[in-house]
Amino acid sequence: MRRYQYFWVWMGAFVFLLAVTAIVRLVLEPSYLTLEAREVQNTLQRGQGLLLQNLKALESTTQDYAWWDDADRFVKGENPNFIADNFTADSLRNLHVEVIAFFSPTGKLLHASQLWPQDTRLSTPGPLTLQTLQLYKPGNGPRSTAGMLQIAGQVYLAVSSPVLPTSRSGTPVGYLVMTRRIDGPLLESLSQVLGSRMSLRPTAEPAPALQILGPNALLGSLPLHDLNGQTIAQLEVHLPRPVYAQMHQTTNSFMVALVLLALLTAGLLHYLLMRLEATQISYLENARRYIRQVEQLAFYDPLTGLANRRLLYQRGQDELAAAQAIGKPLSLLYLDLDRFKSINDALGHDVGDELLCKVTERLSQCVRPGDTLARLGGDEFALLLPQSHEAEAKEVAQRLIEALGQSFRVGEHRLNVGVSVGIASYPEHGNTLGELLQAADTAMYRAKALGSGFALYHPDHNPYSPERLELENDLHTAVRNNLLTLHYQPVLDLRVGQLEGYEALVRWVRKDSEVSPGLFIPLAEEGNLIYTLDQRVLEHSLSQLRSWTTQGLNPQLSVNLSTQSLHREGLTQQVEALITEFGVDPSRVMLEITETALVADLSRSQAVIRDFQAMGLRIAIDDFGSGYASLGYLRHLPVHRLKIDKSLVWQIGHSRRDEKLLAAILELGHSLDLEVLAEGVETLDQLEWLRTQGFDYAQGFLIGKPLPPSIAPTHLGLVSVGAG
Repeated sequence: MRRYQYFWVWMGAFVFLLAVTAIVRLVLEPSYLTLEAREVQNTLQRGQGLLLQNLKALESTTQDYAWWDDADRFVKGENPNFIADNFTADSLRNLHVEVIAFFSPTGKLLHASQLWPQDTRLSTPGPLTLQTLQLYKPGNGPRSTAGMLQIAGQVYLAVSSPVLPTSRSGTPVGYLVMTRRIDGPLLESLSQVLGSRMSLRPTAEPAPALQILGPNALLGSLPLHDLNGQTIAQLEVHLPRPVYAQMHQTTNSFMVALVLLALLTAGLLHYLLMRLEATQISYLENARRYIRQVEQLAFYDPLTGLANRRLLYQRGQDELAAAQAIGKPLSLLYLDLDRFKSINDALGHDVGDELLCKVTERLSQCVRPGDTLARLGGDEFALLLPQSHEAEAKEVAQRLIEALGQSFRVGEHRLNVGVSVGIASYPEHGNTLGELLQAADTAMYRAKALGSGFALYHPDHNPYSPERLELENDLHTAVRNNLLTLHYQPVLDLRVGQLEGYEALVRWVRKDSEVSPGLFIPLAEEGNLIYTLDQRVLEHSLSQLRSWTTQGLNPQLSVNLSTQSLHREGLTQQVEALITEFGVDPSRVMLEITETALVADLSRSQAVIRDFQAMGLRIAIDDFGSGYASLGYLRHLPVHRLKIDKSLVWQIGHSRRDEKLLAAILELGHSLDLEVLAEGVETLDQLEWLRTQGFDYAQGFLIGKPLPPSIAPTHLGLVSVGAG
């Protein structure tokens, strides 16, 4: 009987593996192929779209020359110098045009020139070319015919436009045909934009939409047709197969795991049937061993391998007890990396994690035997120095600063971080590890504020100092007495190349020097002064908008709302009352709300934003892309604009990954009928990339710095950037 039990145990494992293998082969692999086919189809459609963009550009060029008084007079025989003046080898090369041909309405050739790719002079097209172009007539009236055609085995973009006066009135006196060859250089440039290698194969034969060239390559084909609907070529894209490779890797790992699981399960059941009592004892022993291992792992940071806060406290209590017993001093260093957050935000968490590991290696080289180096979290570390005087602690701190003063090589990046160190000593600054940590943390912030590298704790360094209290009191006075001012940063409409309006930014001048908003706004938020501050900013902004309106200006004005104000009762009534009081057009007012503020209480945010929408106000999500919220909430919020965080924009030209992320956010925003604005634009290359990708708006120091209200209106319409 027991023999049959063993048989069914192993038979069950075998049947289970067969079933899983069948599911993998019959379900998972076809699904991966479907994903690959979809990717190929999307890439082909984007490639075809790039060709159509070039055809559209050629059509615009052809119309510019055909709908021209000079061209009209040339066809009538009244302007003999027209060709020599306007169609040279250089001009055709600059226009990316290979052949131009003027015909009379009956098809009689009036003039034709061709610039071969490698030639420096114009020549006369061959008879076959002229015969083909002669038949390529435009439609009736001022309409052009655009499409593709094949001549002598070559595929061309071709446009035929009627020749008319500049006013486009009257009867066409002829027609102009321009062609551009779809050759290697054009396909190479389009491939760079597409991100995949694109080629063209002139043939009328059908081709499979997807061909598998091997384990690492796919070939997709899309037929291209001329105006008669005849297939003249196959547009082909060559793609790698990361999905296929990932499938095999995942499948193999999955199958290995399943085999091991099946064998382990069958073996375990077999063993349980043979020696249940012995197995129970072994299981309990293994469980205890596993618990001990988990407890051991709980004392170490999983990323760096350093002691964590729990182990630091345990060792700190032991060292403090020993120090108290023998009357020896003890020092604790609190370390915080400088510029790490900027690097982590700009380059991503993978680079940040690797940088932390390299920082750990250098710090470990400065630690003595018996010291405890711990990671407290994020970019914060602590170093426990038993039996260490204050002077010794300073020497160690200086060594740590020098060790981290050299740049780090992380992948393709050379990164520079510094460190600020706070020092606290037992018994002068505390009798428990918690007291020492708090004192060292305070000293660290003092070192960071002074830029001194390290600082020894002193009670006067407490953040709740008289200076901080004085700053808070002055801020209350400034808000209450309307001493804060607003500056206005321009926003550029990339679609028309003109300024759309401004974003209102609060400024505070205290004792003849400007206080950073990053300093006084957190103070306002801590003391609930932010509600009054938001109201003052909204009042001043609406007043300024009314003033500009009376001057005949009509800018869009953006105003920021804090998280606290967004979720405060009575906000919508307050805003509505101010809109009514100042008599401004609500459609010219855009309220900017951060992504973090929206998701803090999504249901509340939805209700408030819908009330704003009912008033006619426009809503923008500020700092989009800097948080970690799900993108799904966008579908449920009636917002109008996404403002992409500057940390992503700054990576244009430096990080292909971030450029793809920007393009994905743009596509997401446009798919939801949202305007998309890029913040932090500081270079012409960034601006050109954004314009080329199709972004709607841009803002940053390149466009304009925040300006006083007396200067800002003079800039309306002065900035002009080509819109395409």
